[in-house]
Amino acid sequence: MAIDKPMMPSEIVIKIYGKNSNTAFNIVSRALSELTKKGLIEILNPKEKTGRIYRRTKLGDKIFKQINTDKTDNKNN
Repeated sequence: MAIDKPMMPSEIVIKIYGKNSNTAFNIVSRALSELTKKGLIEILNPKEKTGRIYRRTKLGDKIFKQINTDKTDNKNN
């Protein structure tokens, strides 16, 4: 599953789980926090406490492309 456009956490939860739930939201929020710390995603509106919008950084794009290349290579073997 690729998230190719900037999204809010609630949109990511629905895209992944097909519905909105507090448990899923907490999991996604924790993952977003870790990915932000690692420099793989960034917050477009960091001053907002709710409705934050996230997108991949250049490093995140590079790793995403590498993972997809590896998956494609493994399917062909």
